[in-house]
Amino acid sequence: MTVVREDGLVGSAFEALADPTRRSILILIADGEECTAGEIALRTTTVARNTVSTHLRILRTAGLVHERRSGRHRFYFVDQNGPARHVLTTLQTIFRTPDGR
Repeated sequence: MTVVREDGLVGSAFEALADPTRRSILILIADGEECTAGEIALRTTTVARNTVSTHLRILRTAGLVHERRSGRHRFYFVDQNGPARHVLTTLQTIFRTPDGR
């Protein structure tokens, strides 16, 4: 059995994903469309804009979400090749069957 060492970034990503609201936000913007915190708050309807901003900061710190500034607006999007990819790889390693599938 191969032991996989979890690096800090993957650990931070798992911590960020532990919250259901953050998972919902990530799902909302995972399609590649950039959104502002206000747009995300409107789409979730159960979370205030300032709360969305807090969750986005945590997701950004974990490397799961990136921010692009344009004027006074901040647009958020998922980094498809960042820690999210490492989280998927880690989960695939954990749940791989003994025969390697």
